[in-house]
Amino acid sequence: MPELTPTGAVDVVERQVRRVRRRKNLYELQRTLYLAITAAAVAAALLLPLYYLADATITLLRRVANRERFWDAHRSHFYQRATDNGFSVREVVTCVFTLNLYLAGLAYASVAIASTAADAATLVLGALGVTAVLVRFSKVRTD
Repeated sequence: MPELTPTGAVDVVERQVRRVRRRKNLYELQRTLYLAITAAAVAAALLLPLYYLADATITLLRRVANRERFWDAHRSHFYQRATDNGFSVREVVTCVFTLNLYLAGLAYASVAIASTAADAATLVLGALGVTAVLVRFSKVRTD
């Protein structure tokens, strides 16, 4: 088992990326990145699920603020509102998938660079990317 340091985590991730590329299994890549990164870098561990954390947290807070019964079934997540706003399911899935690739790249960069400044920069860039997608999903599609 490699060291649980940023350098050791990068080595694990690089080997796994090469293996996964041969198999073309994105789920395994994401799982491996998450496991390797959580041992070495909190910023990277936050980046991978950032879209889902933001969507769920904002949706829950909005429902609580509106005094809705937050435990009841609903269609107020951003991806659900996007389909109500004129986006096709394919467009929503493609957008979230692309965002996840972007976030995975940022997570990899934060571990590879291994500095506090890189962690801060990648978290800011990740938050901006997630915000852009959430805002896009919130607006009625006009084209």
